Amino acid sequence: MRKRGRAEASARIAEADARICARLSASFAPLCGHLKHMPSDFVVTELRGEDGSEVVLRADALAAGAAAAHRDHVALERARRAGKRVRADGMLCTGSTHVRFTLHKIRRGTLDAVAELATHLGLHSRDFSVRGIKDAFAVTTQEVVARGASVGALRALALRDMRVGDAHHVDGPLRVGGAAGNRFHIRVRGMAASRAQLERGAEALRTRGFVNYYGLQRFGTGHVKSFELGRSLLRREYAKLIDMIVCAPAAPATAMPADEREARDHFALTHDAGAALRRFQRRLRIERALLARLRRAEERAEAGGWAARCRSAILSLPLATRRLWANAYYSLVFNLCATERIARYGAAPVAGDLVLPGAARPTPLRARAPRVGAGGGDQAPALVTAEDVAAGSFSLADVVLPLMGASVVAPAHEIGLLCRAYLAYDGVELFSLEVRNSEARGAADDANDGSGAEEGDADGELSGDEMPAAGGEGDIDGAAAAAAKPTVDGLACGADAGVEYVLRGSYRHLVVLPHALDVCALGRDEETPLPGDCVHFATGDPLNLPRAPLPPAPAAARAAPPDEPIVTDALFSFSLPAGSYATVALREVIESEAGGGLDGRPPADRACAGLRHIRFDDE
Repeated sequence: MRKRGRAEASARIAEADARICARLSASFAPLCGHLKHMPSDFVVTELRGEDGSEVVLRADALAAGAAAAHRDHVALERARRAGKRVRADGMLCTGSTHVRFTLHKIRRGTLDAVAELATHLGLHSRDFSVRGIKDAFAVTTQEVVARGASVGALRALALRDMRVGDAHHVDGPLRVGGAAGNRFHIRVRGMAASRAQLERGAEALRTRGFVNYYGLQRFGTGHVKSFELGRSLLRREYAKLIDMIVCAPAAPATAMPADEREARDHFALTHDAGAALRRFQRRLRIERALLARLRRAEERAEAGGWAARCRSAILSLPLATRRLWANAYYSLVFNLCATERIARYGAAPVAGDLVLPGAARPTPLRARAPRVGAGGGDQAPALVTAEDVAAGSFSLADVVLPLMGASVVAPAHEIGLLCRAYLAYDGVELFSLEVRNSEARGAADDANDGSGAEEGDADGELSGDEMPAAGGEGDIDGAAAAAAKPTVDGLACGADAGVEYVLRGSYRHLVVLPHALDVCALGRDEETPLPGDCVHFATGDPLNLPRAPLPPAPAAARAAPPDEPIVTDALFSFSLPAGSYATVALREVIESEAGGGLDGRPPADRACAGLRHIRFDDE
């Protein structure tokens, strides 16, 4: 398990860097508070895509698991004596090779959890499927399917930071992006607000919703922002990508362990992949994979020089990783357009906005806006007309913005022009993402898996071709069908390798309304109220310790009306559709960075408040 140290936490980007600036509840002054002080402050449960039911691991089911494991052992012995076929791993041959189970974890990312489960069960990570990736610094519950696992072995697992239950055979794997959404129980600490202020904030969020930004988790916590990697990838600047990933950043303020910085500086000076590979720690998996590929190219004296070797190294990375970077860039463009849409046109539909057929709003019982050209055919959005605005046919919750791609339609007003201008200034084309020839078939197959966050690291979910190589809480919405030939919609894609993976694009709602939002006031030392029959990690559990001491509330927050009782903590419970971020939802009413101000600046000093317009220059 990789532990995130202080160096990585300090690399988290600010809201202004991710273009997260607008709020719908402009008349409501956000309350101060601290999110994710300890893992149990952020509880996430998956909602099944089939019926929207909540995935929970109940205490009685967990207790029954141990007894069931003993019964399974007895049943297998009887089956052997009866001459029935029993696999070498102790699983009765029932015709099904997939086992679904509920995974309840704390302070553990989904990918790390799956890797450890695979080790204990003698499987590979690719044998597991999930609907989405959940946050690491949280308590999360989701369903997982393991191919080739033994129900008895799953029931017998005893892990410190994970609990497994409800194991049973199913017909096949889970589909990435197949969740209806997530249910959140989030404790906000150190508020020092009145109950009336708390109720007004909850009502504003309940009735007006929030701008459906991609959260900070979407853009990574490493020394280089993932949207910058995506921009260089889409521009096919492969040598620059190698330097961005492997070399140390120039800014001395970026915290980094001394041995890691020394290894990165050594490569920057020598570009000796073999020597650098010996210096890089094993936890730096992407860097080591690139260096290993570069070293192999040097040893084989491959033709084409440094540029060709860099291209080969980048294309050797999993398609899921490269797709993650590309979609991080398009997510940044979405955030920028969402901010400008609210700033220029306000919180009401205007002529030129886009709405989907039937104006289907996202709810926890319905997946996000469909992707273009995926599965059941294209769903072209409709333009809002002046007549629609006059008749009040749509609300802001019906409006969608494009996640740019080869087949999307842009709004017919200034925001559509801004999208195109921003991409043109960055030198990014909308056509495709280059893949290796060996990936062509896999890319086409993966396109039909559905799109997956949020958060998340997520607050929600993340999709990928298989188990993604990196994550956050967000979803990769922009991935869609791939073409075997480098032509899309009559446009030549300029394929170097003869194969292109087409990012057709999709649509995402501008505004989302939380479903079943409840809020209750808690005392500072009061336990977080969760369903009593569900498994949970106690406050005193060593795995459920705070990141750091809770800082005092700002002076402005302490100045509550003297005649009203003070609320120190509050529990917000609500559901969001897959792909929406709970931290983004709460920023409508809470002024805080995840973890209580990780950027080290008070709200008044954040640059986001001063962002007014876009200027294209070289600064």
